[in-house]
Amino acid sequence: MNYVQLRATDTVDMRRLLKGTMRLRPDRIVVGEVRGGEALDMLKAWNIGHPGGCCTVHANNARAAVIRIEQLIQEVSQSPMRRLIAEAIDLVVSIAMTSAGRRVQEVLSVEVDRDDYVFTDRSN
Repeated sequence: MNYVQLRATDTVDMRRLLKGTMRLRPDRIVVGEVRGGEALDMLKAWNIGHPGGCCTVHANNARAAVIRIEQLIQEVSQSPMRRLIAEAIDLVVSIAMTSAGRRVQEVLSVEVDRDDYVFTDRSN
């Protein structure tokens, strides 16, 4: 398996790493935790011919995760970019802490219809 692991530091932020990643022609782009405006760069990277990627984001459930990504994008853009989000994100998996450990809580597919999200439960 070939991979390149990049880490953000005090002097190199996640946005810069995502832009640099594009020069490497990756098959997958995996982002540890999205918590700022780099969410927009990540979605743009996923939408330009790469067959997949994944990231983590802190939210209360799968629907809230999509809204959270929209909020993070608004840190760097005034428009909500719902079409971009729905084009880049196929599935959202919500994991919750239970007494038995971390468990998948729900799996939703994401689409947009007339600028509103349409979620389909894929948990079963």
